[in-house]
Parts: sequence; structure tokens; C-alpha cells
Amino acid sequence: MTNFKPDQLNGARSLIQDGLKLSSHHTLLLLYQRELTNAAKCIEEAANRLDVQVDAREFTREDFWNGYPEAFSPDKLTTSTVKPSGIVLLIEWSEKTTKARLKLVTDLQNEAQPWRVASMPGVDLDTLSFCSSDFSSIKEYSLAAFIIVARSILATLTTENPLGKKDVLNIPLEKKYCPIISTGEIDASSWGNIPSGETFVVPDEYAAQGWVTVRGSIPHRPLNLDEWIRFEVKRGRINHSSIKASTPE
Repeated sequence: MTNFKPDQLNGARSLIQDGLKLSSHHTLLLLYQRELTNAAKCIEEAANRLDVQVDAREFTREDFWNGYPEAFSPDKLTTSTVKPSGIVLLIEWSEKTTKARLKLVTDLQNEAQPWRVASMPGVDLDTLSFCSSDFSSIKEYSLAAFIIVARSILATLTTENPLGKKDVLNIPLEKKYCPIISTGEIDASSWGNIPSGETFVVPDEYAAQGWVTVRGSIPHRPLNLDEWIRFEVKRGRINHSSIKASTPE
């Protein structure tokens, strides 16, 4: 038995009990990336303490570069001797694995089985504690955000440009889609991110107009304090950009 910190075990417990609603004699299918073995072992230990059975299966990041492993496909899982009541996908967050990860959790949801599926991109042992939350508070805030977003037709992003003035990007919201609440409590026959706590809506991707200045980071390129990238957006696409960088890339 590994000595895990109390907050790590509590996060794993909350994932199992609160997020996936598993209890004694349920089975948890734990799909985990090799680099995240320690987090997987912590989840296993928490499950054992709750008398939840664990079917743990390791994979490599390369297994998700061009689709997901056939052994994880819904039709394979539905023919298993013991069908899981909950499924955890413990995987890195990366561009190369994202498409297959989302395909897997969507396929699992569409299989119309009563299992609950937790997608956990980027969660490792050090961040497992974030899976423990005040779900009543999360639901309250998420519902408040839902009410605001559902009544809105426009989202406005305001940033400070290099001259110290405001850049404004107007993003019309796509009204044919209802906002979605993700609290971390996952319903049967559904998937969700854990940890979570968000309300989101689909924008009209061809209607965004304006300017935005990015400071902080973009994929593969953290920005230094004196660096920025400024974009002009027309009809949802970048029309013009300018950049200040210490080492141009």
C-alpha cells in the first residue's frame, strides 16, 4: 500500500462517491496512461476502502494518437463478464490525444449503457485533490451562470492592447444550442469532466468580430511578461495579427 496524502485520497473518494455515484460492490473501470500510474493507484486505494471493485487497464499516450484502443470500445465493454458502473479515463491533456479522448467518451455515452464516465485530462496525483468539491455550491453558481447565458445573445471579451487601451471582441451566441452545465456530478449514461464546475455555450463561430490581445500563453509557447499577440477577427476568423516576442518563432 502506498502512503498517499489525505487530500489526494479524499479527492479520489469524492470522484468515486460524489462524481460517479459508486458504492459497495459496484465496478469501476479505470483506464489510465502509464505516466499517471501513481494517480491511478491512489484511485484504486480509495475504491478498495469503499468496497468498489476496480478493473484497471494501462495504456500509453501513443495509443490515443490515431484513435483509441479497440479493447476500450463500447461493444467490447458491453460484452465483458462484469459491466462497469463507472469509467474513469485518466489521461494527459495534449493536442495529439484530445480528439481520440473525446471520441471515446462520446462513444461510451452513445452506447446507452447506465455507466457514468469521468474524463480527467491533465489530472495527476498532485491535482487529484481538486476532485473534492462543494458540489452544492458548484451547482448553485453553475445554475446562476446558466440563467445569465441562456438569456444572452452576445458575449464580449475585453483585453488591454499594447497602447493601454481596450480591445473588444464581440462573440454572438448560437441560440439553437442550450447552455450546458457541468458540475462534476455525472448522470447515468453520460460523461463529464472531473474536476469541473462550469457552464458553457456554443458561440456562432462565423460571426465573431473585433480585436483581442493575448498575454500569458498559447499552445507550445508561454508568453513572457513583456510579450503579447494581437489579433483582428472578422466573421470568426483571424484577419490580421501582430506580435511582440523576445525570440520570434
